[in-house]
Amino acid sequence: MEEKFYIELRQKAINIIKNKFDDKYSEEQINSLLENVNIQNIELELQNDELVRTNYELSQKEEQLIALKNQFQELFEYAPVGYVVLNNEFVIIECNFTFSEMLQTTRNMIKNKHLANFISASYQDEFFFFVSSLNNIESIATLETAIRLPKKQDFFVILEARKIVSPNSETKFQIAIIDINETKKILQERDLLNDRLHDTLSAAGTAWWEWDMVNNIVIHSDKKATMLGYTMEEFPNNVYEIMKF
Repeated sequence: MEEKFYIELRQKAINIIKNKFDDKYSEEQINSLLENVNIQNIELELQNDELVRTNYELSQKEEQLIALKNQFQELFEYAPVGYVVLNNEFVIIECNFTFSEMLQTTRNMIKNKHLANFISASYQDEFFFFVSSLNNIESIATLETAIRLPKKQDFFVILEARKIVSPNSETKFQIAIIDINETKKILQERDLLNDRLHDTLSAAGTAWWEWDMVNNIVIHSDKKATMLGYTMEEFPNNVYEIMKF
């Protein structure tokens, strides 16, 4: 049935060519012409099949790229540390969900503001010195500082900054904000207890010292320093220096 259809179609094409060109072409020439047309049609079909296959592969790759982008976006949003992206004027152009949770506010209240707006007043000078040096960094720059919260106590963080230069030479900065508030509180409480212990034992005239091997420091009383022939200012507060005695 299909073969008969193509035979009839071919005969119609031959008749059209004969009528149009007044028998200018012979039967053999017409057959050769139709054969060339047939070959071209086959080539077009192959090209079309290739285009369909290529478009399918491109759509598959596009879906994979979208899925990968969404995955990276999710990792960025819910990372255990806060992230902000700054423009070359250190204004926040992007931030993740974690950082907005740190500040207990919405992104709209964070974006398009200078990062300095969220730094504690006590640390502003150090912060401006830090950001002014970012254009010259080659790897990672860090700063321990404090974030201010309205009507709440400031909390301590470490900023880790990376410089990013896009293909069009646009400079941005990616800042990781690591919450160290609990660790800082523990260290402050430890220092306070050590100071109280030092004052108590010194007042009692007791010669004592304590070695903190983890932090490589030596805590001691005035009398202990005197016994070893040092003043308080001269006494080496480093475990490794003490071990050289």
